[in-house]
Amino acid sequence: MIRKVLFWFVAAAMVASVVASVFAGGHECQVTAEECAKQLHAKYEKSAWLGIEKQKTPEGAVRVTAVTPGSPAAAAGFAVGDLLVAINGVALADNDSEAWKKVKTAMEPGRRVDYAVNRNGVPLTLSATLATPPEAVIDAWVKEHIAKEHTHGAVAAK
Repeated sequence: MIRKVLFWFVAAAMVASVVASVFAGGHECQVTAEECAKQLHAKYEKSAWLGIEKQKTPEGAVRVTAVTPGSPAAAAGFAVGDLLVAINGVALADNDSEAWKKVKTAMEPGRRVDYAVNRNGVPLTLSATLATPPEAVIDAWVKEHIAKEHTHGAVAAK
């Protein structure tokens, strides 16, 4: 689930994330697990974090499956079940457009971002100020990557 959050922000920042990171896309491991963990930790420390977990529905929509207590998402009023429609006015369906690239580039800690969501059929706009991921979240992202991408399974310290 944490990886899904990371993907959202790398894709949206990365989200990260979105996005970012978002979301962290494009990372190729050509170093030891320990060096990889150090590099990822340094990268994630600079990424933007909203504090949601998400899942794509069979119809291709993005549904919020969890909201981290105390996160920017919680402060903005996100709720489990919200469908994400757009970020800063750019529809998620337009994720290959130039506008989407600008949205992703602008997502960084401290930036205020407007999310168009659909909650039980009602359109809403939720504004959140993105944050730096908490240390525990960064550590979890790194450990998940190391476990998945480094076949020997060693989880290196940061």
